[in-house]
Amino acid sequence: MCPATNTLHVKDEDKAEILNKQYESVFTSIHVSENELQNFRDPLTGLSLANHVFTDDEILKVLAACKRSSACGPDGIPSCFLKDVRLSITRPLLLLFQLSLETGKLPNEWLSCHPL
Repeated sequence: MCPATNTLHVKDEDKAEILNKQYESVFTSIHVSENELQNFRDPLTGLSLANHVFTDDEILKVLAACKRSSACGPDGIPSCFLKDVRLSITRPLLLLFQLSLETGKLPNEWLSCHPL
């Protein structure tokens, strides 16, 4: 449900656009070069995120592991909400994450914390 329009959206592209608008205000306008992107490392594997390909299963697993008692992140979205709607937002999040890596544009908050 989009609070701004009070409309229910079912298409992944529509959901991705709604999430994009939510995160738009926190995205950096500074372009991250390929060399800089190589410096971003997966905290679990140590591998460069520049070559990472996100999968639906990977995102769904992370969302399912969210603790209901965790505090909100910088976006103000409660982890229990992310966990509850994980089946609906997995694909839109995948599209946003891939687009961020492809364009080199990352939310400022992602540069200093773990996004999920």
